[in-house]
Amino acid sequence: MNQTYLYRLGDLESHLWESANILRGPVDAADFKTYIFPLLFFKRICDVWDEEFDEIVDETGDEALAWFPESHRFQIPEDCHWNDVRAVTSNVGAALQRAMREIEKANPDTLYGVFGDAQWTNKDRLSDALLKDLIEHFSRISFGNKNITSDVLGDAYEYLIKKFADATNKKAGEFYTPRSIVRLMIDMLDPKEGETIYDPACGTGGMLLAAVQHVKDRHGDVKRLWGKLYGQEKNLTTSSIARMNLFLHGIEDFQIVRGDTLRNPAFFEGDRLANFDCVIANPPFSLEKWGEELWINDPFGRNFAGLPPSSSGDFAWVQHMVKSMAEGAGRMAVVLPQGALFRKGAEGSIRQKLLEMDLVEAVIGLAPNLFYGTGLAACILVLRKKKPSARRKKVMIADASRLFQRGRAQNYLEPEHTLEIQGWFEKFEDVQDAARIVGIEEIKAEDWTLNISRYVLPPLQEDIPPLPEAIAAFKEALTRCREAEDRLAKVMVEGGWLDNRPPADNAVEDYVDERLGWHIHLERSDRTVEYVYAQLSTGEKIQGSAAANYFKSPEDVIRQHLQEQAERQALRDAGVTGEQISRRIMEMIGILHAQGYESLYIDPYMAPSGMAWRYQIGAMNAGQWPVPQDQLICWGSISGGHDQRLDWAKATDCAEIMADKFVDKYGNALTAARAANPEYVAWYREMLEKTKPEGTLIFTCDGCPDYEHALVWYEPADFQMPMPPGFSRGRGQ
Repeated sequence: MNQTYLYRLGDLESHLWESANILRGPVDAADFKTYIFPLLFFKRICDVWDEEFDEIVDETGDEALAWFPESHRFQIPEDCHWNDVRAVTSNVGAALQRAMREIEKANPDTLYGVFGDAQWTNKDRLSDALLKDLIEHFSRISFGNKNITSDVLGDAYEYLIKKFADATNKKAGEFYTPRSIVRLMIDMLDPKEGETIYDPACGTGGMLLAAVQHVKDRHGDVKRLWGKLYGQEKNLTTSSIARMNLFLHGIEDFQIVRGDTLRNPAFFEGDRLANFDCVIANPPFSLEKWGEELWINDPFGRNFAGLPPSSSGDFAWVQHMVKSMAEGAGRMAVVLPQGALFRKGAEGSIRQKLLEMDLVEAVIGLAPNLFYGTGLAACILVLRKKKPSARRKKVMIADASRLFQRGRAQNYLEPEHTLEIQGWFEKFEDVQDAARIVGIEEIKAEDWTLNISRYVLPPLQEDIPPLPEAIAAFKEALTRCREAEDRLAKVMVEGGWLDNRPPADNAVEDYVDERLGWHIHLERSDRTVEYVYAQLSTGEKIQGSAAANYFKSPEDVIRQHLQEQAERQALRDAGVTGEQISRRIMEMIGILHAQGYESLYIDPYMAPSGMAWRYQIGAMNAGQWPVPQDQLICWGSISGGHDQRLDWAKATDCAEIMADKFVDKYGNALTAARAANPEYVAWYREMLEKTKPEGTLIFTCDGCPDYEHALVWYEPADFQMPMPPGFSRGRGQ
């Protein structure tokens, strides 16, 4: 029974996101979109079909007329309606797959292939019970026009696309461009009603939809865009999502073709490429093996400025888009990595040709980490077939790298940022420390580079002290830090927490401890203790090294060794394997990553005997790890990689947060001594203020056989900052 409640956007968004939570666990977050979007579209067209049927019956009383194919926008074959599938109790996936394929066949001109290639019959992933839960969840809402307008449904669909992009991050760059970037590019191109718009790497269709919204916002007749929206997308699932996206936004006439744009372009006028008024794209950055072998003799003349290298397809996309611009009004905007602005070789020659042809209108450098899957700083190139006379032989080069809002996982542009950039472009005049109008002759003198820093220098901060003052301030701060360290060490010695006996230089101890039953060999230096133990009865050996201030006694090493042996044996007795622990870890990481946690610290001390660690490395290499490696803050143990991580933190302007949990009295004593040291507390608070640690997680495993409790994560409130320079510490737990 249809409901009459008109759903609000927020309610609908929550309902749709809950459908993804039903899939969570059996289905990887990267695959949510493969199943959720087809189900949503299936439910929508069936509910709209029902509304069309009821309206005809209510108006005419003629039920036979309501069954005519001409009475409906899309045809729903017999036994293929949502309610038919809902009634199925076994082999639900097969029923779903059959219904979708039959609907595609019944609507060959509009819906063929629209549901993608999801494997609905895979019961290992999609059990009947899970699919029934999912179908019942969607059945709670009528997705017809009476309950949900196309604008609201389209916005909710876009919300879901972004949520899936947030959940997958690195893979999201393949199908989703942040909407603030899209709006900026569209506003610069300023499409008009009646113009043709083309995206050769259309992803989920966001740029085409933004063009429609732009025309609508300026009170244009958006229906004059019908039949003039074109897109091509290589990925089958993504191209299907794009088509559903446009349909759900109420756009009825468009062409989105699945295919490889660089190898097999889809749109032609006779024997040449079709031309469009607006061409816009965010193609894959520096795509390798993009089809160079076909471009040597490209039949469409897309190598007019030169043949791009096989290692980077950036200028293949640019030249394809230039050849797709209409004469006269044609203009284009494309996102590229900033390396495309200054790389030499073949790309330098192509760039020179484009500048000599006076096609380049603007180059805008963006802030880093705005795009999913890459922290690189990108840029927007705007090209125009025929520039206004005032802009000829000139290029606006702008540095917008300081315009962004820092987010937890990535940066983003606020509306005021895009308005400011758009204002630079519209005015086309110099802006101090931000934009310059540069003549072609000046660019030629710079060897045709478009490297932004050659033309626009960052502003000098007025509060930068002279170098001698800066050096003096640094030395003073370093002295205070060392004094604080000395006072802290004194507190620890006086409290009996730290043995202050100076170690002998390169002292060697070699003896047999009959009481313990071990032959013990130690080599001490001022920094480390190298040890080799051999058990008298079995010959079993323990060897390794430890920081001198961490190594307390031979008994501790033996005690720890025996404890680890007992833990490993307990795990084996309980039937717990490294693979099980690893899978548990990956499951938990995947869940939390999908909730927005991006910075993860992994402690590799996983029992038994590092097996789980090896499984994790294998999963990473096989592409099964739920979080891309470049989003992990670090690898390795707290002691082994501490200095390296601090260097990494400095390089990225983001200090790492580490748990201050120890397995011995030394660690607890160090924590207490820190808390009692006012200089340390002040330093800690300063670091905490600088780092914004929200979202950071720490995973650790304590080797407990009950591995439900072996995995612990600490939220930011429990975190301690990295130690000040000069500290050392034991292995964390």
